[in-house]
Amino acid sequence: MIDMKKVVIMAACLLVGTNGGYASAQTEPLPTRTDVPDDFSMVHCPNEAATRTMLRDFYVKDKGWIDIPTFFKGLEVTGCKQLSGPVEIVEVLERKSFRPGPSGIHVAFRSMGSSGDLKGDQIFGIVHEDGNNRHPRNALDRWKQTHAPDGMVTAIPADKRVYVCPSSKAAMNVVAAIPPVRRKGVNQPLQTRAKNTAIKANGCNWATGRFRVTAVHNAVFISLGDEVGEYWHALTATDGRGKTVGILHDSDIM
Repeated sequence: MIDMKKVVIMAACLLVGTNGGYASAQTEPLPTRTDVPDDFSMVHCPNEAATRTMLRDFYVKDKGWIDIPTFFKGLEVTGCKQLSGPVEIVEVLERKSFRPGPSGIHVAFRSMGSSGDLKGDQIFGIVHEDGNNRHPRNALDRWKQTHAPDGMVTAIPADKRVYVCPSSKAAMNVVAAIPPVRRKGVNQPLQTRAKNTAIKANGCNWATGRFRVTAVHNAVFISLGDEVGEYWHALTATDGRGKTVGILHDSDIM
């Protein structure tokens, strides 16, 4: 007599061993950020098999990073393409590391298109995991990445790069009062006069101390000559006492 209970157990074991059915559920954890934004590069592949082949065979190490000629050969062979998001990662297929630590990991994934023509479509791709995790998603994060990675602005009056205003509205008013550049690469005294007048009218003064930036608003570039200028951003920040203030920050990095 056949023991049906044993048959069921054996069938379940075979299913797990062959990675079929429900046993194929995801085992790799999702990235910290599951969204790939529309300004971050990824590789988009036609199907899962092409995605796995691309990562395994054509993401090869060269001096600690990806060998570029092999990578482009892989695009040709697999039909994968270099694109950007937006997509939402729903499953990690596998990971491949090129050097110790998170900065060396690329992840093959299955995702769903999150907007535009791709919205709702199943998409397979590869993305640099740590780069996508750290990529800024909004204006504040983009500004901080370049100008204040820890979110803090240190104001030293002698540097003449930071004003403190009674409110963020006051800082925004200053920026709005400065006319746009008329001729690039040429000193624009009209802009400077407008800035100085607006700063006085809105009660702003040279700042001192440290401020935590919480929002980024409008900005204007003042041309002071050939490849010389000031790039004033209006910001919302909190001062050392926890008071919310407006900040004018010269963010020019030239």
